[in-house]
Amino acid sequence: MRKVWLLGLVVLLVSAIAVPALYIYIQTERCSVRDNFFFGVSFGGNTTSQAKLLIDKVKNYTNFFIVNSWEISGAANETALNEVCEYAINANLNVMVYFNFVYYNYTEDFGNIYNASSWDLYALSPWHIQWLNAAVEKWGNKFVGAYLYDEPGGKQIDLGYWDGTPMTGEPPGTFVNVTTCSQAAANYTASLRQSGSMQHITNTSFLNAIKSRIPVLTSDYALHWFDYLGGYDAIFAQLGGNGGANSKIQQLSLCRGAATAQNKQWGAIITWSYNYPPYLEDAEELLQDLEMAYEAGATD
Repeated sequence: MRKVWLLGLVVLLVSAIAVPALYIYIQTERCSVRDNFFFGVSFGGNTTSQAKLLIDKVKNYTNFFIVNSWEISGAANETALNEVCEYAINANLNVMVYFNFVYYNYTEDFGNIYNASSWDLYALSPWHIQWLNAAVEKWGNKFVGAYLYDEPGGKQIDLGYWDGTPMTGEPPGTFVNVTTCSQAAANYTASLRQSGSMQHITNTSFLNAIKSRIPVLTSDYALHWFDYLGGYDAIFAQLGGNGGANSKIQQLSLCRGAATAQNKQWGAIITWSYNYPPYLEDAEELLQDLEMAYEAGATD
């Protein structure tokens, strides 16, 4: 099993911008510097040119870049993703890639939804497994791992099912006839752990799985404990949403506590504070949140 790299702080940016306060944070002497600490940004733009612009903006004071764009990592082929990852790694950044799901064998039928003929209807080909294998071989530890799904615990709480409505259009049956909290918890963790994408990344004996297990990560604002039980190696606690300081402290505590108790790793990510410009919190508050997460131990 590949070593899970220590994780740190991530600022969520969705366009090619940089926040000057971040450099000040890196230079501050208020906190001792820890080894193997990741600090960087998450890219959610649409094009390789936007990604490169952001990499150029932050490469001198960050060491971590998340390709968090489904337009790139979920595209019809891997060309754009390779271009972005190569550019980031050549800039001496460590890379992690977001996948909403992981495709596999093009010729194998999977029910009446995913099969060799229907792939063409979606203008997609299942290149993810081959890409992940190649990424491990080409980039080694510079490729940190896969950011799989997003906010599964939060979606479970808010929507009633962590993966939304299945593509069959039928209502999810995972929690039918569940009458106790224990049953609900067991069903949630089992459905997450046994999902096809999770199995393809974490279980090398699974049909069409990757050759060697890679770290699997996500960010969340609820059910951190159960996310770990569902197969994740590390969780980013989400700081944002205009929740105020107490909510942020609670997020860090829940995530760190779950990680520590289960011998897992954790980090923090600064997310949206507003649904309108400027979206992110102001520079002073952002700096305070970064310091709070760092001092809480967000190195893994």
